[in-house]
Amino acid sequence: MKIAVDVTPILPEGECGGATQLVLELLRGLGNKATSDKFILLTAYYNDEIFKQFDALGMRRICVIHDSSLKVPFSFGIVLTRFRGLLISISKSGITALRRFPFCRGAFNRLKRMFIPHNQMNFLGSNEISVLFCPMTAPSYHEVGIPTVSILYDLQHLYYPSFFSHQVLAARNNFYGELVKKADHIICISSFTRKTAIEKLNLPADKISVIPVCVHSRMSVPSSALIRSILAKFNLNGEKYCLYPANLWPHKNHGMLLTAFNMFTKRYPDHNLHLVLTGAELARYGIVENAVRQMGLADRVHFLGYLNEEELSAVWRGSLFLIFPSLFEGFGIPLVEAMRYRKPIIASNVTSIPEVAGDAAIYFDPKKPDEMVQSLRKITNDESLRRRLVAKGKKQLRHYNFDHMIDKYIRVIHQTGNGSR
Repeated sequence: MKIAVDVTPILPEGECGGATQLVLELLRGLGNKATSDKFILLTAYYNDEIFKQFDALGMRRICVIHDSSLKVPFSFGIVLTRFRGLLISISKSGITALRRFPFCRGAFNRLKRMFIPHNQMNFLGSNEISVLFCPMTAPSYHEVGIPTVSILYDLQHLYYPSFFSHQVLAARNNFYGELVKKADHIICISSFTRKTAIEKLNLPADKISVIPVCVHSRMSVPSSALIRSILAKFNLNGEKYCLYPANLWPHKNHGMLLTAFNMFTKRYPDHNLHLVLTGAELARYGIVENAVRQMGLADRVHFLGYLNEEELSAVWRGSLFLIFPSLFEGFGIPLVEAMRYRKPIIASNVTSIPEVAGDAAIYFDPKKPDEMVQSLRKITNDESLRRRLVAKGKKQLRHYNFDHMIDKYIRVIHQTGNGSR
């Protein structure tokens, strides 16, 4: 089977959050296991180098967005905008709307050169593609007659519209309308996401599969010497710290976390607990940095920015526990990473989080800082509780198997491509 994989929305330096890790691991798994299939990766000028590594697995790259003179995000008929870190390209068919306006004709020609390879409107058909796989959701290169499979991460904008501008909300609503119309099958990353897709998008249940995210095995277990070296680099050697790996998006709830952590340090000064934040800085870094300074927490809160996997592994190993105060998650990859590194978890009691972490976490209401403070107190005071949570996490981790995940993706893609779904 010949499978086109649209990876054009992937941005460098972790700006797409955990979705990037999932896509990279999926490609590795598919390349190693689906050896009878041929894969064509649809890339962009800003990420083509990221996917060069898959040449060794026999995957062919075609750069379909190649005009670097127009920078993303870009908006004009096609909407390119970042939401939840995902770069959205809403349907190349939308370009045709530009023809209605005389002043847009020049832009139409330019956009067509950017987004339609070799000016072919039937690009997939001309390349004999059997199925289009959209791991970043957007069915941007959908063609009638060619089955399309998309991954759906979450519908956060329908629950927290205030986190988005009017333009982004309109783009999201348009985008998901395209998804409903064009995707032949949708893979959700959790049962929670599947439930919301059925309720909010009126999707038929038999059109949706659930395949959990199992990418934790990509993370190495570094040597003690390497851990010490990396922690020294970040001035963390000898510090007792909790970890929150999350990009600075509003739903990640950094403001409430800092409020609770400030309360904790004032009530329990003898604990000397530190807080380590990692993730792409994005536009909100100044807000978070200013809040830390105003609260007098500059010596207790460490923002490390985007880390490579070796650095992140070392920071995980040095941590005491994971704190995960997110307001909304389609899955929550750090929860599974914490289990892999044998770290206890305190986390929000909302959305997909209890589904993913099971009984391997202490839960709190993410909108109530006092509950967060009490969870911090419990886990820092009780070593036996931490050991019990780690043991439960080890059992919960059995639900997340990489090979099983890849097998399920292959089955869904093949069944959809063969028209059996």
